[in-house]
Amino acid sequence: MEECPWAEKMLNYIHLDLEDIDGVAAALPGIKEKLGRRLDALVSNASISPKTEDGCRLSVLNTDYVTWLRVFNVNLFATAMLAQGLFNELRTEVGSIINVTSIAGSRVHPFAGVAYATSKAALSALMREMAFDFGHHGIRVNAIAPGEIRYCYFVPRYAGHHRAASSSAEAGPTGGGGLADLLP
Repeated sequence: MEECPWAEKMLNYIHLDLEDIDGVAAALPGIKEKLGRRLDALVSNASISPKTEDGCRLSVLNTDYVTWLRVFNVNLFATAMLAQGLFNELRTEVGSIINVTSIAGSRVHPFAGVAYATSKAALSALMREMAFDFGHHGIRVNAIAPGEIRYCYFVPRYAGHHRAASSSAEAGPTGGGGLADLLP
């Protein structure tokens, strides 16, 4: 593990491997101790989208069970376990949960693989269920689904998929192009 770059170093930093659900559960007491019984917001932003050896999306035909499990552990199950485990701390502060989903959860995407896309669709469903369960306790649960961001890694590699990427961006809620540029 690299050294924590924040000024407080390890004082406010907890390293978790979200693939290891048992490790996430085991870390909860330490997380709660650092929080001091209060949590204003829980943001679920971590995700993985494995690719083939040549950098292409994994499909239903070439995604093995281990990959499915890794992706769902990180992209979905860890979110549920952390929200469940930190419920009391969120309730104390009347906190919020924000889940970062993806447009890939609602349409086929040229470089988001099948496990990633289905995990993000499941995360949207989890968000709705959590909003129902946690809302009765004053905890707000919302999701954001970022659009596409063009940056140096994707542009050359997926140049042939421009039409699919453009059409998915144009189908966004504002009706306009949803592609943003990110400088390397």
